[in-house]
Amino acid sequence: MVGRERHIEEGGANVLRIEPRQRSLFPEPTPLPLAPTAPNAAGLRRFYMTADLRAETGVPRTAMDFYLRAGVILPTARTESGYLLFDETELALLRQVLEWRGRGIGLKAIKERLKR
Repeated sequence: MVGRERHIEEGGANVLRIEPRQRSLFPEPTPLPLAPTAPNAAGLRRFYMTADLRAETGVPRTAMDFYLRAGVILPTARTESGYLLFDETELALLRQVLEWRGRGIGLKAIKERLKR
């Protein structure tokens, strides 16, 4: 950030000092309110992002995108930035879907079982 210049005489020599300007034109952001949660055993509700779900289950990104577009997995919430959030029930549901897919059950039959 460009600062203001100020010439000061020190011991007979001109010294150039740069004073910082105001750090920001905007005030400090207000913290976001916490979403209402239904506590689990530890007393907290955990949300997963899409990458977290993939890390927990080992599902490739393209398969996760396919399940989302097909409506098999539904996001629980969204952040202000637009990121999808999932809760533990959706994680358990995804694990169940993967088990059914491993047994050879088709996606149409899975959607009928889930009634989504």
